[in-house]
Amino acid sequence: MTDKTIAAVEPLLAVLRLHESADDYGAVWGGIKSQDHPPRPLVEMTVGQVLDWQDSIDRRYNSEAAGAYQILEDTLRGLYREAGVPLTARYDRATQDRLALGLLRRGGLDDFLAGRMAPEAFALSLAKEWASLPVPHDVQVKGRTVRAGQSYYAGDGLNKAHASIDEVMTALRQIRAAPQPDPKDPVTSRIDTSLKEATKVLGGAGTGYGGARVIDSAPPWALDAAWGLGLFLAAALGLLVLARVWKAARK
Repeated sequence: MTDKTIAAVEPLLAVLRLHESADDYGAVWGGIKSQDHPPRPLVEMTVGQVLDWQDSIDRRYNSEAAGAYQILEDTLRGLYREAGVPLTARYDRATQDRLALGLLRRGGLDDFLAGRMAPEAFALSLAKEWASLPVPHDVQVKGRTVRAGQSYYAGDGLNKAHASIDEVMTALRQIRAAPQPDPKDPVTSRIDTSLKEATKVLGGAGTGYGGARVIDSAPPWALDAAWGLGLFLAAALGLLVLARVWKAARK
């Protein structure tokens, strides 16, 4: 479902790409000298290679932001596993979109889409992650006032907002109004049904299964494992039902 979720939040991703990199998946921070650019296009490198390159220039520059969403080294190191992206994956459009989705979720995307987080609160959270986005209202940052429309990092000599408040809020309204990916897609539905039925048979053991959000945020290997578990539990449930029918027929 990750691809469906990415498509659903594309209006917001488009705003991010436009103002972070001019929609360039191969972009690096503008202050990096040409001789220190990656040895080949970012989209042809793996995530691990991008991290190695970022680390190699880290001490010489204030930023080593890379890609359409200008992800920093420290952010990427803590993000790729969370987003279910292996180090061997190409740092291409699909991977970068998946990483950006991970950052949106960190900032409260799921709560926002579910109506548990106000648009202004989500917009402020995003402004803390991406310097090109504006704060939606005046905020206090380390003892100074950052005015509505400015970057959360305004005054640091490095960053300023490029997007407008209206642009961001319009994108937020669009993604909240758009139909969200159905959590009951064929794969998730089968897993969900199997686990729920098995829990009933076993007496409601309290598995803590979280539905589509758990499946969607899990790495691919976890989805395969969950699907296998679902099949196993469904088979066990089927055998139990057959045994009960056979026992009843003998009476």
